[in-house]
Amino acid sequence: MSNPRSAPIRLGTSDGLGEHLDLVIEALARLSPPVRVELTSAPTRTRLDQVRTCALDATFVRGVAERPELRLIPVWQDRIALALPINHPLSDAPTVDLGELAGMPLRLADRARNAPLHDVMVAACRAAGFEPVFGPPFTTMQDTLAMVGGSADTWTVVYEAHARRLPTARVAFRATATPIVMTTSLVVSETNPPWCFDHLLQACDHRI
Repeated sequence: MSNPRSAPIRLGTSDGLGEHLDLVIEALARLSPPVRVELTSAPTRTRLDQVRTCALDATFVRGVAERPELRLIPVWQDRIALALPINHPLSDAPTVDLGELAGMPLRLADRARNAPLHDVMVAACRAAGFEPVFGPPFTTMQDTLAMVGGSADTWTVVYEAHARRLPTARVAFRATATPIVMTTSLVVSETNPPWCFDHLLQACDHRI
């Protein structure tokens, strides 16, 4: 019989994990014995179903409430950053008051594609005193940033952990004066967690 500790962990990923994913993989590699990782990218609902059926050992998700048969463990907070054209007057500001972007079209994924992020941004704009004006929807990171960088009057949002891995000469990433955050959770089966569950939790703690 094979040793389960020699098996890789099948880990689902969420868009925009950025440096978090690197830190988790590096931490798992430092363990003795090191844990091998296989990454899977798929829509959130698909990954949750795969954890439920044990096709995945675990996955990262954002903005997901409790699900039957699954255990959700909050592991970190993701701060949202603004992506502005480099020639925008606010691109040199250390932080940006969201209200200063009122009337400027926001490129955001349709709610059907990413309801948690969509709802968080709409709520943040309303808290800042305005209704967001939506421009063309966010498609891919590459294409959307190219369009923002080529414009003087549109913006989008990215997770700070991802923005730090996205150097671009035509887009400025700026923090919001009032932090906008989303919680990232690790999801495992309630009844059949992965053999390296404790190691995986340790790896998600970036202080180790």
